[in-house]
Amino acid sequence: MKPVVPEKRLQWVDLSPKRPKQVNRQTLLEFLSHLFIGFKNLDNQQIIIFVEQYFQLKNPKGNLQHLSTKNISDWRTNEAAYLRGISEIFKNL
Repeated sequence: MKPVVPEKRLQWVDLSPKRPKQVNRQTLLEFLSHLFIGFKNLDNQQIIIFVEQYFQLKNPKGNLQHLSTKNISDWRTNEAAYLRGISEIFKNL
């Protein structure tokens, strides 16, 4: 897969319910893990590169945000109901 120029990257706008000024990165990661087989098996750096090549994470003020290894580690261990909800949506497709 080839990188996409910044102007054509997908904009992820899902906002965190607990932090409305921050983009919910864990929701994006959960979405991608169901969309791409083997996504969960990528190492943290590979996930960061993938997300940065195809997505822009901007908060409501338009500030660009980035994915960190901590975001990924938190996602891998997160058992929150909203992430399970995403899994249920994909199971029902």
